[in-house]
Amino acid sequence: MNGTGVRKSSFSSDYDSRYGSGLQVYPSTKVLLDGYNGSLESTGNSASGQQRYNHMNGSHVRSSDLLDPNDPVSMHLLMETAIGDSQQYGVLSFEEVDELKKELAILSTRIDATKRKLAIENKFRDAATSLNRLYTPNSRESMTDVPGKNPQKRHRKSIMSRSSGSDLLSKTDDELAASTRKCEDLAQELWRLERRSQDVQRRVLEHTAGVLQMTHKGFLEKDMPPQQPGDINGYADGLNDTSLFGTGNDFDDRSFYHKLDTFFESGDGRANGEVAAAFEQQTLSILATERKIWDLNRRLKDSIAQGSAGREMMPAPPAPDSSESSDQRDTEAALQGQIEYLEKGLNAMQKSQVDTLQGYKQSTYAAEERLEDLNTQLRGIIVRSSPDSNPQYPLPPDVSGKSPEEQIAFLEGGLDALEQRVQGLKEASQMSSSRSVAHEEKAGQYENVLQGLWQSLVAGEETPEQFSLQSFSTRVNSLGTRVTTLQEQKDILGRQIQQQRQINSKSDIEKDARLVEVTTEAENLRKDLEATSKEGMSESNALKAQVAASNEAKDQLLVELQGKHGVISNLEQSVQEKSAEAEKARHEMEDFEGEMVRLQTELTVARAELDGAYGTRAQRAAEVATHPALLQEINELKEHNQAMSEELAAVKSKHEAAGSGNADLNERVQTLQKELSETIAEYEVMTKASIEYEKEREHLENTIDDLRDRCESLESQLSDERVQLLGVKSPGRPGSRESQGATSTSTTVLKNEFKKLMRETRQENMKALRASHPRNTLMSQC
Repeated sequence: MNGTGVRKSSFSSDYDSRYGSGLQVYPSTKVLLDGYNGSLESTGNSASGQQRYNHMNGSHVRSSDLLDPNDPVSMHLLMETAIGDSQQYGVLSFEEVDELKKELAILSTRIDATKRKLAIENKFRDAATSLNRLYTPNSRESMTDVPGKNPQKRHRKSIMSRSSGSDLLSKTDDELAASTRKCEDLAQELWRLERRSQDVQRRVLEHTAGVLQMTHKGFLEKDMPPQQPGDINGYADGLNDTSLFGTGNDFDDRSFYHKLDTFFESGDGRANGEVAAAFEQQTLSILATERKIWDLNRRLKDSIAQGSAGREMMPAPPAPDSSESSDQRDTEAALQGQIEYLEKGLNAMQKSQVDTLQGYKQSTYAAEERLEDLNTQLRGIIVRSSPDSNPQYPLPPDVSGKSPEEQIAFLEGGLDALEQRVQGLKEASQMSSSRSVAHEEKAGQYENVLQGLWQSLVAGEETPEQFSLQSFSTRVNSLGTRVTTLQEQKDILGRQIQQQRQINSKSDIEKDARLVEVTTEAENLRKDLEATSKEGMSESNALKAQVAASNEAKDQLLVELQGKHGVISNLEQSVQEKSAEAEKARHEMEDFEGEMVRLQTELTVARAELDGAYGTRAQRAAEVATHPALLQEINELKEHNQAMSEELAAVKSKHEAAGSGNADLNERVQTLQKELSETIAEYEVMTKASIEYEKEREHLENTIDDLRDRCESLESQLSDERVQLLGVKSPGRPGSRESQGATSTSTTVLKNEFKKLMRETRQENMKALRASHPRNTLMSQC
């Protein structure tokens, strides 16, 4: 349009330099997510809105009600402005435009799929937000207020325990974070796809505007008067320039046959035999060419039929006329028809290839999208089945539309990871079953210990009861009840003593009898307490004996373990030495064998040379008989050969003995290793049992200490009551100063003596506990 007649497509290939897209500023993920959420919610409302259509073309949306297409001035002004604005737009080739349109279709499909995924992920995120709000301690939904009670005593009522609630809270937090991250990633991906789609649409629209600007001849030629050169930026010159659009003299196809027409019209050519022969030869050549083109058309039709299954079939090519009497013009028309059919077939094949390629790309994209969905589901399964609190697993690759190899590789890796996870679960189940067996064994051991304690408890009964956990618990509860009963009896005694004080003025005989009765009851209580304490001490001593026995067994096992370690190290050292000796003997044997072979070879060569040089054996024997020095040398060689053979046999026997010794040593080492592993296993079992015994002993000691404290408190109270009774029985008037002073003095002395006795008892108990504390520490470390 500028008079040059040439348009460059450099703008289309380097369009980023004009818009500064080399420096892209990405918006924040929150802004993108909020914007896309609003657009997804308002999609249905905007789709139902009424659109304005152009009354001249119903398929195009009109953007303004003020536009009047019947006004030539306005339309000419708009056209002129559009041509001027699109003057610098680049024009692309047909292949580039086709690629852009295909890319635009793929981008539209990906944008729709991404929008659907984003809508689904938004729903997931809303659900995760609701769950997180439900399990958050500060949320209103998770608090339950009871009306009518003090507000300070309101507590949060969780669905589960505190630990399980914290686990659910952390899990919902992780799910909310993962869902939010997925929504942000999808929003960024959708923004990039829309940005790319807008760029592609802009390039296509610029190309369309540039082409229309170059080829438009509407209002400028029909309505505008002739312009002078250079008017309106040279538009008229560009439109009237026939050299630009090729509207000049075109090529006349009939000129191809001018020579034949001249030949037919020439009378001299018909008369000339040579010219007739040349004409016939040319006609045959045209017929042969037509037949070849027909054969090519037939093969092309078969190829199109094979590659275009289910589509409209092309008609068969017109058969060539084999008669030689056909007119020249008919031959030319038939040839032209074959060429046109060939052109149509090539166009159809090109279209079929384009459709096939587009279908392949679409099917590839659909398959890759399906694989991406499968990979997403597989990743979800792997993440949900992971034992970690925050599992990390990569996201599936994005859909590229080129090849599903990445998706298939990710799927294979996910299946391998899932298989490993299943194998790990199987191993964990096996370990749990083995642990359950071990727990059952420990339970059996505990039951044996409890049975022993039960036997000690029912040893004095005439008809002992059968052992059971319920019976044992009942017996322990009965002991506690018995102590409680003693406490109640003590309280009753106290009240009785108080009553005795109130009726002290009645009779000394009744007082003495009551005192004897109370003393007897107190003595019985003391005996019961002593019996209970003795039973607890006997049980504690039995447990201590068991712990001591286990400690001795442990020490013995440690000594045996160290000894076996030393034996194993010695055996390993001896095995290494024997192996080195065997290797050395093998090398020596190989050397001796090589030396023997060499000597035998030399002996054979010497015999051959001797036979060749000195004749037969009889001749040599006669010569040797005449040469005693040679005979002596031969005897020395025989002796040396025999010595070498004996040494070789000795080395072989030594090597065999070393091999058998190594086998015995290996067998011995394996046996010792097996015994060592069994000893270690037994040691571990005994260590665990001793630890459990120690825990049980500590529990029983605590129980005995509690009972002892209660007995001491009862004894102290009983002593106080005795002292008070002694004060009651003392002579003199109850209200006299002498009796009161004696009573207070005797009470003080007895209290001090009793406190001193209790203090000494506690010190002895503390010494015993401190003496057993190092052993407990050692057992816990083991």
